[in-house]
Amino acid sequence: MLEAPPTQRARKGPHFTGVAHLSDRLLTLVQHLKRSGADYADVRWVKTRSQRVEARDGRIEGTVSSDTAGIGVRALVRGAWGFAATCSEDASALRGVCDRAVEVARATAIVSPERVRLAPVEAQTGSYTSPCEQDPFEVSLDDRIELIGSAVEALRGPDHVAGADGHIESTREDKRFLSTEGADITQTFTYTSAGLNVTVAKDGEVQRRSFPGDSMGAHAAAGYEHVLAMNLVESAPVRPFEIYGSRRRS
Repeated sequence: MLEAPPTQRARKGPHFTGVAHLSDRLLTLVQHLKRSGADYADVRWVKTRSQRVEARDGRIEGTVSSDTAGIGVRALVRGAWGFAATCSEDASALRGVCDRAVEVARATAIVSPERVRLAPVEAQTGSYTSPCEQDPFEVSLDDRIELIGSAVEALRGPDHVAGADGHIESTREDKRFLSTEGADITQTFTYTSAGLNVTVAKDGEVQRRSFPGDSMGAHAAAGYEHVLAMNLVESAPVRPFEIYGSRRRS
C-alpha cells in the first residue's frame, strides 16, 4: 500500500492570464518602442507551466506544480543592444521595461566600440503547436499518482532491491514574439517525461539501472500518450532486471 502524498508544493510567479489576454497590450508595447527612437526592437512573452509527481520506495515522495511568466525586451539604438525584463503585466510596468531597454541601448552605444548591423530579413508571422494527442494537464493528479506509484511498487518485488523511485513530469511553454519590423509569432510546446530507477544489491555487488532512458527519464515533445506508451507498470518488474542480469552474465 502506497503512503499518502505530502502536501502539494507550488511555485507560482505573478499571475499572467495568457497570451490572448495580453495581445493588445503587447502590440501597444511594440508601437511604444517604435516611438521611443529604437532602430529595432522586439518583445518576447513566455509562460511556463509544469507539474511533477515523484514516488520512492512505496510512497509518494511529492508533487510539484509551477507557473511562471515574464516579458523580455530587446532594443537596438545606434548599433548597440539594450535589454530589460519584467514579470509584471501592469501596463505602466511594461512601458517602463521598454523605456529601460532603450535607455540601456543608448548608454551602451556611448561606450561600445562596435556596432551591430542586422541582416535584412522578411518579417515572419505565424503559429506553431507541438504534437500533443492527450493533454497531460487534463489527466488528474490522482491518475498520475496511481500510475507512477504502481510502477515503483512493482520494482520493489525482489528481495535484492535496495531502492526504487520514479517520476512523471509535464511542461507547457506558451510564447509570443513581436518585433518593430512586423514579426508576430506564437508558439506552444508540450513536453512530457517519465522514468524509473532501481538499485539492486546482490552477490556482494550494487548496481543502479534506469528505464526507459537514463536516470532523468525519457523526454519527448508530446502529450501524456508518451507516458502511457512506456508501459511503466508492466515493464517495471522485468526491464531493469534484464539489464542487471545481462551485466552479471557478461
